[in-house]
Amino acid sequence: MENLSKAESYEISQEFMHEYQGNFPPPEVEPVIKLSSEKTCISVFGNAKNWRADFRSHVELLPILREKNVKSVFIPNISTFTGMLSYHQSYQPEGEIEGIEIFFGIKSEGLAIPFGSAGFFCTADCPTIVYHDIEKDIVIGAHAGLGSVIDRNKIITGKPYRSDESIVDQIMWYKEKKGSDHYEIFVICGINQHSFVYSIKDLNYGVANYKLLNYLLKNYGDEAVPRGLKGGNISLYGIIRRQLINYGIDEDKIKTDDLDTFSNLNLWSHYRASKNGQNGCGRNGILVIHSA
Repeated sequence: MENLSKAESYEISQEFMHEYQGNFPPPEVEPVIKLSSEKTCISVFGNAKNWRADFRSHVELLPILREKNVKSVFIPNISTFTGMLSYHQSYQPEGEIEGIEIFFGIKSEGLAIPFGSAGFFCTADCPTIVYHDIEKDIVIGAHAGLGSVIDRNKIITGKPYRSDESIVDQIMWYKEKKGSDHYEIFVICGINQHSFVYSIKDLNYGVANYKLLNYLLKNYGDEAVPRGLKGGNISLYGIIRRQLINYGIDEDKIKTDDLDTFSNLNLWSHYRASKNGQNGCGRNGILVIHSA
């Protein structure tokens, strides 16, 4: 393609990805991090490409999906911070890739991933929670941005946006109704509190930021806002961890990968793009597999 323009090369590459029929080995893309435990495999893919693209173009994921005998991939619409999980039965088929069915869902944070399936989450700073009940064989994947773990509308306006405070409440409902005491919880690929700041001095949002930070300090303490009102640093992991512990979760069973989307240049970061004056930002791909 040496004599082609960049635009022409891009179009040919896109055409290859959509027309790929397994005649060539899929290109290799290494995950930024990969976590595995019994019946669960979590892979984080960074800015080697924009993972928000049509899933059928992600032929790089085929070796992992085949290795784990994945038959279906569920992709929730996580764009609106609903604080709610969805049922996999509500997802609609949207084609396939090499016999693996692709399903898209209604607006939600995530779902309980059926056995032999995967969930795929496209994120740019928000962490993903993976709850794995080892004894009962339950795997839940959920997007967990700030608007997912607190009802921001209620804090700012006094009018609740939803019935539950946090997506954590929904996950804990599953644990209480269907789970056991043999579990593990991962909180992965989010922005670190050192990089995530809500300033009370902001000319446009200072008042709203003050309400939000004050609420977090009152309800979740220093774990949520480690540097207090003046610092304004928000720890999404700290909020999630405190919410889980308030439900009686063993803190030793809460695990994190310590990734920081903002400072790790191998990852997409909406916050970093905004700070740099960029108009758009790609998405990381979080692949959560529930396998044998």
